[in-house]
Formats: sequence, structure tokens, C-alpha cells
Amino acid sequence: MIVCCGEAVVDFLLDHDAKAIVVACNTASVAALAHLRARYRVPFVGIVPGVKPAAGLTRVGRIGVLATPTTAESEPLAQLIQQFAYGVTVMTQVCPDLVSLVEKGTIEGPEVERLLERYLGALLDSGVDVIVLGCTHYPFLKPQIQRLCGPAVTLVDPADAVAAQLGRVLAKEDLASSGSLGSTRYYTSGPVREMKHALRQLLGDSDGSIEQAPI
Repeated sequence: MIVCCGEAVVDFLLDHDAKAIVVACNTASVAALAHLRARYRVPFVGIVPGVKPAAGLTRVGRIGVLATPTTAESEPLAQLIQQFAYGVTVMTQVCPDLVSLVEKGTIEGPEVERLLERYLGALLDSGVDVIVLGCTHYPFLKPQIQRLCGPAVTLVDPADAVAAQLGRVLAKEDLASSGSLGSTRYYTSGPVREMKHALRQLLGDSDGSIEQAPI
């Protein structure tokens, strides 16, 4: 299912002249990235949980990973842990309800607080001092997560690393634009009205161009 949806999205983006594609989702990356790279010639940049930097940051040898069920159970995550977290205890916490809340623009309030307290409780009780945000939805909850964890816990968000990798890929493929600023255009496979609401809540952006994507 994820692979088929991924192909539909890539086809749509290529029809709109995309020159590189970021699979900005841990779940889609672990499930479909290898297939998409094999099927299409356009450069892809994926995203995986930041186990490697987290393992380098921990002072007590214990890190936590917040993840969706698919990512938590994936072979790529297991390989990351085996390759980069030798000698470090890694606790994976599945967070099945956070994505739907963020997609509705709900990033504060009692429901969010209750879920975060539940998901973070076991990690904090185990003494982790680094927590990986293993889903691109979770950074929208970063202030609340940091407040509940306290200043002694470091949060790892791979967004900056992904942006840097995209820059390297564009430069390597001679695809980088020079001397011009880009613009942002949003497409959604769901209702445009809901997308506008989410953007307003998450990014404070209510004026960006949003169009329906027939996917």
C-alpha cells in the first residue's frame, strides 16, 4: 500500500517538473525508498531515525526512539541500531496516535499532553538522556516533549541533516539553482480546507498556494 501510494505521489511530482524528491517520512522511507530509487531516475533523499547522532550524544548509554508502528518494526531501524548503537541501550516507543493529531493541527491541549505523558513515561523512567523524534510529525510537538522531558534530555530531529543532504545531492547532480529564491506550493490529496487549517496551526501559514492533488 505504501509503495503504491509512493509511486502515485512521485508520478504526480514528476509531472510538475520535480528535479529531486525528499521522502520526508520515516515510515515511507523504510517501506518504499529502495523501491522508488530502483524505479525512477530522479534523485531521492530519504529520512531515517537519528540513531547515529543520538548514540554519539548520550552520556549514560541509554537512548529512546519515538516512532510509528511501521518504523518501529522495520528492518532499517534494526540495522541502524545494530550499526551505530553498539554498547548503547535503545528503547523504541511506538506512538500510534500522534500523527493523526498533528495532521489535524492539534499540537497542544489535554489530549496531546495525555498521550505524550504516556509515551514518554517508560523512556524517562528507564533513564534515557537522548530521545529521537523518529517521525516528521513529531517536531511539531517538540516544545511539549522538551517540557515534559526537562533540560537534561536532548531531542534529536534529523530535519537539518536531511536539508543538508538535499543540498549535497543537488550540487552533485548539478541541479542546484543559483542566485534565486524558491517559492512554496502545497498540494494535498485530502480536503483543501483541512490543509489550510493544518498549515495555519502548524506553520502560521494561511496564505500559501494550496491545490488539490488527484492522487
